[in-house]
Amino acid sequence: MDTVLILGFAFIIGGSALAILHLKHIFGQKEVVKNLTYRLLMALMGGLCISIGANLIASNIHDTVMENIK
Repeated sequence: MDTVLILGFAFIIGGSALAILHLKHIFGQKEVVKNLTYRLLMALMGGLCISIGANLIASNIHDTVMENIK
């Protein structure tokens, strides 16, 4: 496997875990959520990591296809 592909999957898995964890804390509790700003920022950071991972995977697929066309 290519290093970029592995990094892409790592970003997607790590970002998903980060977003799910913090969104669970925000929406899973009935009482007032402590550190709401921190939780929201970390959930957005998880979404950003997912986006970076998807772009890395797409870049690897594009490079592989372009190599096979030539």
